[in-house]
Amino acid sequence: MLSRISQGSIGRALSLDLKEYKKGRQELLDLLEVCSQNFLYTRALKSLTALAREKEAFGMKAEILYSLLRDLFLLKVDAACELITHWDIRGKLLSLCANFSFRQIVDGTNALDHIETGIKRNLSKPLALDHFVLSFSGQLAKED
Repeated sequence: MLSRISQGSIGRALSLDLKEYKKGRQELLDLLEVCSQNFLYTRALKSLTALAREKEAFGMKAEILYSLLRDLFLLKVDAACELITHWDIRGKLLSLCANFSFRQIVDGTNALDHIETGIKRNLSKPLALDHFVLSFSGQLAKED
């Protein structure tokens, strides 16, 4: 698992606290689950508030979130995909990806990209995280 998380970097694998990583990942999985069904903003607010307050750990959480979104996309393409990062929670990710469309996963990833680039320019993190949750949950879906 460490080799997948660290993307093959030995230094990163040695410095990674797996227990802390799994704790952060679970917080983000909870947020994704809130976005998946019967979306209520009030349920997402608790996770968003905690995430917005984080300064140093936010970068690591964003990386975890990117990897979860990547895994959801890969599993949406092919449920038997073996390239996912979070192999240990494959079943949970499979059930989650069934609740999202490709568009939602892409919109969530784009919103996360916006946060990553905007943070360097003093972007309002709470507002940007709201946008991520609303995009990923499909609440901001554009009607064709």
